[in-house]
Amino acid sequence: MKNTARLVKTIREQGVSLSISGDHIEVAFLKENVDEGVLELIRDNKPEILQYLQSLSIVHDHINIPPVPLADSYALSSAQRRLWVLSQFEEASIAYNLPLQMELKEGYDIEAFKNAVYAVVERHEILRTVFRTNEAGDVRQWVQPLEELNFDIPCLDFRQSDNPKEEVEAYIAKDTYMAFDLEKGPLFRAALLQLADDHFVFCYNLHHIISDAWSVGIIQKDVFAYYEAFRQEEQAALTALPIQYKDYASWQTQQLEEGAFDVHRDFWLQQLSGDLPRLELPAKEVRPKLMTYKGQSLQTFLPKAGVQ
Repeated sequence: MKNTARLVKTIREQGVSLSISGDHIEVAFLKENVDEGVLELIRDNKPEILQYLQSLSIVHDHINIPPVPLADSYALSSAQRRLWVLSQFEEASIAYNLPLQMELKEGYDIEAFKNAVYAVVERHEILRTVFRTNEAGDVRQWVQPLEELNFDIPCLDFRQSDNPKEEVEAYIAKDTYMAFDLEKGPLFRAALLQLADDHFVFCYNLHHIISDAWSVGIIQKDVFAYYEAFRQEEQAALTALPIQYKDYASWQTQQLEEGAFDVHRDFWLQQLSGDLPRLELPAKEVRPKLMTYKGQSLQTFLPKAGVQ
């Protein structure tokens, strides 16, 4: 399979994009003049190339991503590398904070809830990951043990404040714009803010380099699975994770090195070639010459009857 991967990479380097449609190989020419010998290579190796492309196809129910051997550090995914570069400037880094909060009422067992969060941080290595440059000058991700992470969930009592709600909102606003140290970590902050005897706000903040909207949903689901188990003094019904994010990042790096994603890259380079139209949206302000991270969110609701 590795020989076929090298062959496909060579073919693509000659300006030929390969994709599959059922049991057929579709060929697209990205250059005006393509050597006839490249087409002969495709014909002579069609079964092997087809099998290789099918193994990479996203129509598979799942992709077999193997766990990587334990090491001091691991490769970054392409998304992590992009966010690392963007986050070298404090203003840009803060723009990738993901602040969230939830209210805990009606007799929550706060100790059980805190232990559930700790259990999730232990379960998902990405929540214990930091990003540093190794001796060779390469940025790598380093997974830390929970006991070395310096992760804590303070419980702050605002019950005696003149205006608990305003002070809690001020605390969350301050934390929202507090930068993470990608090298030292942790890249996940959390706190329990108490407004009344039976009313807490759990606020938490993650850097986008370790999370996104989809994975936040998984984290929340696991927290409550552990919480219910701890509250009832039972074992959480969560199966062991077959892989961690570092395993995906290493797999992706290997795929890129072998040219597995070249067909997708070639497709979009062809689709986006030439002059692209500029999308002009109505705006209240004039677009600045230099990009900033100052923005605002506006929400509205459309009545169901008025939506066509």
